[in-house]
Amino acid sequence: MPLPALLAHLLTNLSQHFGVEIKSHLSEKITDNSHFNQFVETHQLSDKEQLLLTVAVLPYLDPSFFNELNEQVGGSLVKPSLLFYQEPTTGVLLPLLQVALLIVYPDAGWQYALKTTETIAGKLFKTGILNLQTLSNNEQKNNPLLQLLEVDSHYFAQLFNGQTVDYQLSSQFPARKISTVLTWDHLILEPDTREQVDDIVDWHRHQKELLKNWGLGSIVKPGYRVLFYGPSGTGKTLTASLMGQRLGLDVYRVDLSLVISKYIGETEKNLSQLFAKAENKDWILFFDEADALFGSRTGVRDAHDRYANQEVSYLLQRIEEFEGIVILASNLKHNIDKAFARRFQAMVEFRIPKVAERERLWRQALVKAYDFIPEIARKYEVTGGTIVNVVQYATLKARQRENRDILLTDIQRGIARELWKEGKTP
Repeated sequence: MPLPALLAHLLTNLSQHFGVEIKSHLSEKITDNSHFNQFVETHQLSDKEQLLLTVAVLPYLDPSFFNELNEQVGGSLVKPSLLFYQEPTTGVLLPLLQVALLIVYPDAGWQYALKTTETIAGKLFKTGILNLQTLSNNEQKNNPLLQLLEVDSHYFAQLFNGQTVDYQLSSQFPARKISTVLTWDHLILEPDTREQVDDIVDWHRHQKELLKNWGLGSIVKPGYRVLFYGPSGTGKTLTASLMGQRLGLDVYRVDLSLVISKYIGETEKNLSQLFAKAENKDWILFFDEADALFGSRTGVRDAHDRYANQEVSYLLQRIEEFEGIVILASNLKHNIDKAFARRFQAMVEFRIPKVAERERLWRQALVKAYDFIPEIARKYEVTGGTIVNVVQYATLKARQRENRDILLTDIQRGIARELWKEGKTP
């Protein structure tokens, strides 16, 4: 349904509710709604879903829309009816869920409207197109009808200019998009580790064919769940980024500080928000330092233990339902709960590189082919991450001398600094 027609439908329902004719000139200002129409078609939204979406986008199209509406009905939209929230600084009226349901279901009761699959449990909320924001008022906290209805910024850009905007790290989206300027050829891993990574990439490329045409669909769930484990600096994050680059997929690194909460039930809620937005996106979700959230479950000693185990079970369920790639990264394999281990299609070890790999890493990091590279590769057992830090330090020292040549002593001092950070001696 075109946006002007949806707007007319919205005004008709509100006019019937308040018993006065409500008018708006907004439809005259909408000259191009082709992106909106394409969005509706792509997501296969029903008429009621389209109407609910229209309510949510109106304050963005015309911030004064509901204020003008309020004037036409004699100011009755503001308290005590609580159909709208008035923004304190601008005075702009923003729709609560209650007014949206009033418009979409003018002849139905609130309980029916809340339960219907086309609202809270429906596509718009499950995919994260629409969100409900809890306001500070105590009454509003406990009443979903009085929560603020918002359009996700990622989808709003698609609705009106056809562009895709990356999700930004926030309390509502506890993940950050990661990428790298390096290429697949820069990935230096031991042969067996590289083979397992290649297998993950190939599975994703051929997954649909294998599930449908090779008969695996009846026994294998879509998606891929993998554990990367090994010391810091061995390339786990870089590998995840390069997998996304090679497959043309977005990679989101989950910020566990925004996921884990000391309050019972909040961690589950934060995970739910993350997976709701990731659903149907074909993303790679990368849980770095996942031990904090996915570690071994405890014996049940109190309510917090019980809920902690409940959250682990919930996470297992969401990971298994996710049809993209989920990577859990840990420094130690045994830190991960055995219940998780059984659900991994692959467990990839990232070891401290051997001499041959270390020499390649040094040559890749240093601009010139220095004669001392074989010696330091053989003598110092360090990770790729450490090598990058050492080269950064040595390059700075060369610059301070106003000389583009890096000295062996610069490298040795840099290595000593890195080993000291780890509590080791050269």
